[in-house]
Amino acid sequence: MPKELADPARARDRLSLVVLPLEAMRSALLQKLYAVWNERRGARRFPAKEDITPRDMKDGLKFISLLDVVDGGRDFAYRLRGDGLQQLIHRAYGEKMPSKSASELTGLEQLFDLGHRHVVGTGAPRLLEICLELGGTPVPCRESLYLPLGEDGRPVDHILAISVAVPDFDALVQSGAAARE
Repeated sequence: MPKELADPARARDRLSLVVLPLEAMRSALLQKLYAVWNERRGARRFPAKEDITPRDMKDGLKFISLLDVVDGGRDFAYRLRGDGLQQLIHRAYGEKMPSKSASELTGLEQLFDLGHRHVVGTGAPRLLEICLELGGTPVPCRESLYLPLGEDGRPVDHILAISVAVPDFDALVQSGAAARE
């Protein structure tokens, strides 16, 4: 668990993290961007970074991060981060998301790292739903899609991560679809 969430001073903070099957993706934007990724990969396990252009992803650029896979997946370096993600970090923690390697991140930023290692290890996309309550104040839940990129027949060398707000989290909790830690 990220340091800030385990800190006694942040005892009222709560985290819900749910791994979802890709078929459960609710965001129309994520579905659209996943379709682009799928089209570009063709018969390969995943497309190369060069196969996807910013124009292909124009509707979701503010919600996208592009990460370099460093040292075989032991670390990740943020190459690009949309301003929508920057705003989420600022609202949640009152801080700017640093341009650091993932190993240097703390707190909420570490939540974005949870999907990265799975994608590198499996070469398969991953869908997460992340919901936080910080100091008793809910932060908009995120549906986050992590997509592997790399040359055909080679390991994952980049990750395209897209994270968008999810509506109606209260309804999900009441229905039992999300479990809180």
